Amino acid sequence: GSDTADDKAEDAGKESMHLVEDKVKNPCLDYIKNIIFSPPGATFTAGGTTYNDFETVRDKFLGGEMSEDDLKRGLIESLNKLLEPVRTHFSTDENAKELLQKVRQYKKEAMPKDSKVRRLNLVELSKVPAGSHLVFAPVPNATPTLQEAVDVLAS
Repeated sequence: GSDTADDKAEDAGKESMHLVEDKVKNPCLDYIKNIIFSPPGATFTAGGTTYNDFETVRDKFLGGEMSEDDLKRGLIESLNKLLEPVRTHFSTDENAKELLQKVRQYKKEAMPKDSKVRRLNLVELSKVPAGSHLVFAPVPNATPTLQEAVDVLAS
């Protein structure tokens, strides 16, 4: 067959979406790769050195040039920087502050007295094949608004 531009674009998409086995299995590295370096132009600082890409961080850590403590401290500082605007919003914006109080109160009121886990076993009921999973969640939205969050909480 002939390669068309569409075929190449489709193949490029497939290539970027293949699963890669993670032999390191380090959750700190996962957070750094998938959260800290997810925004374009992001940097990560650990042990007094600032890194511009995940691969260098991984190589320095796995090569023993970065201690586990430095990696963890850098991750904590980076996550706190990402969360600071959210914390500030919920502590200074009156609407957000009120919403947070409502959520906390609702969580207190909604805490079940009986903490027994109840499950609907659809396999036993022959409704689904063994190994199936069902997740109830709202349809995802790439840019949720505060009003949408309020509406979900109110429903």
